[in-house]
Amino acid sequence: MNCLIIDDDPLVQSTLSRLLKKDSRINYLFQATDGIEGINVWNKKREEIDFIILDIELPEMSGIDILESLDEKPPVIMISSKENYGPEAFDHECIDYLLKPIPLQRLLKAVNRVEKAIQIRDKSPISDKILIKSNNTHINLAYSEILFIESEENYVRFYTKTGCHMVHATLKSVNESLPKEQFYKVQRSIIANISNIKRIRGNILEFESDKQRLERTTTKKEELLTFLPVLNKK
Repeated sequence: MNCLIIDDDPLVQSTLSRLLKKDSRINYLFQATDGIEGINVWNKKREEIDFIILDIELPEMSGIDILESLDEKPPVIMISSKENYGPEAFDHECIDYLLKPIPLQRLLKAVNRVEKAIQIRDKSPISDKILIKSNNTHINLAYSEILFIESEENYVRFYTKTGCHMVHATLKSVNESLPKEQFYKVQRSIIANISNIKRIRGNILEFESDKQRLERTTTKKEELLTFLPVLNKK
């Protein structure tokens, strides 16, 4: 994998380069010291860059400004010396958020997440949708639209961003037809789309649809957190 490091601190650049060179998966490092230079490097070398390590506080443009300006966003590891930017980084779909100074093991864990994201992106699934039958109507439902699926006796309910569909099926059969990297059985009767979990409060999972906020409990919080990039897992 090739990485673009955007950070205005020469010491951080040097440290990250030294640490990343210990990882045999890293082939080449591109570097930029401010936002404008970073965007220029990305625009010229985007076909060669697999992921970006991005400082949030930069001259000219902030890391968030850079993310919002990219028309095509690769996996991004956001870095900062401050904790308070974490939620904003994850709102912009960053793979991970690391606090300086960055330990080698923590950096490698973030690179693992990048590698997994690239593998999922490059995978060519037969379909990114599931065909369901609800109220005598066949619906080709995109995985990205599904919030969670909940069993109810001999039926399951597909809760989506725009509504709910009841289907005559078992949760087991539905689970077997869904991609394991995107859907996780968070309790005996519920399968959640981990991409659409908005918040985790204790054992409560929060999902947001176009009309309302939905909540469900999980009995597998610790296992679930291993699938999600989290700044502080306490």
